[in-house]
Amino acid sequence: MDKKSLKNSRKLILTSLLLIANKFSYSQVVLNADGPGNTYERITSVFATGNGVSAVEAPDETPDGSHQDFGRHIAEVLDTDLNKYVFEFYSHYALDNDVATLSADRQRIEIKTYAASPDNLKGTLGENIIYKWKFKIPIGFQPSANFTHLHQIKAVDGDDSSPLFTLTPRLGTPNKLELIYVANASSGTDKVSIVD
Repeated sequence: MDKKSLKNSRKLILTSLLLIANKFSYSQVVLNADGPGNTYERITSVFATGNGVSAVEAPDETPDGSHQDFGRHIAEVLDTDLNKYVFEFYSHYALDNDVATLSADRQRIEIKTYAASPDNLKGTLGENIIYKWKFKIPIGFQPSANFTHLHQIKAVDGDDSSPLFTLTPRLGTPNKLELIYVANASSGTDKVSIVD
């Protein structure tokens, strides 16, 4: 990656993602990086098993996407602090577009579950879900003044116009990290917590 691309890039490192669904008993779905290569396939094998759809949305994934010459926008790299492999996300301002809308004003790189995912990967009304993960935002990370969502929970096949929960860094002096809650489309936004 050249110096200019590096300056205009955002990188997020995700060490592991653990999804625990609790209705009548505990069941766990765990995604851990295991080394370079086949990253998208590894993610899909855990979060979209058997349905033939990728669990990754990234600019390089669609024929009309952007910045395909960069290659995959999620990699498995060795983190020297943790001494283990982690998922590293690459987002490039002005080079990547939004995969879903093809908008040039935003970038989207996602690991997701969705309506077609297996039932054990989706929360339902009355269920308790616990998400556990470690992530690191490197020094020099450049959040947007608009939004740079790191994690979202959305309703599927319902009131899904806004995420229920969002964890997002926000550009400022100093930069902030916000936990945002939206009960429904008419409730407005509740910034539950804001930290430097």
